[in-house]
Amino acid sequence: MTLDQHGPSRPGEAASFHGFSAAPGQSVGESGLYEFWTADNVLVHMGDSLCSRITFEPNPAQIEMTFVYDEPEHSPAEFPQGASIYLLFHRVAILQWNGDQTGPDPDDVPGGQITDLRFDHPNLFRIDLLSSHLEFTAQRVELTIV
Repeated sequence: MTLDQHGPSRPGEAASFHGFSAAPGQSVGESGLYEFWTADNVLVHMGDSLCSRITFEPNPAQIEMTFVYDEPEHSPAEFPQGASIYLLFHRVAILQWNGDQTGPDPDDVPGGQITDLRFDHPNLFRIDLLSSHLEFTAQRVELTIV
């Protein structure tokens, strides 16, 4: 493995998605991240969840986002009671955090209601919460439901 594989994604380098559906019409490239299908064919509406945590690890460059359902009736019926959604983004390059070009301080990231969770080809991601905004590139995204 070369050092480049540990560094941030490069412009134009396509992101890969793991744990998501790859079925026609259901892939993240077609549906986005605000509403997506899991590999187990479960439709997830991220607007029904709350972002409880965003953490940034500079080495290796990765972001982990945790989402919970504060109202169980909004959780997909296929999920276990009290399930959390984890999105782990690898080879991250942060473009903007709360309008600041400097690196984030994970302790300053308030969670909250999601107003947008976007993926734009080939590797651009954006999450808007009521109280914060984060835009970044990533090479790989892993979905875990626990």
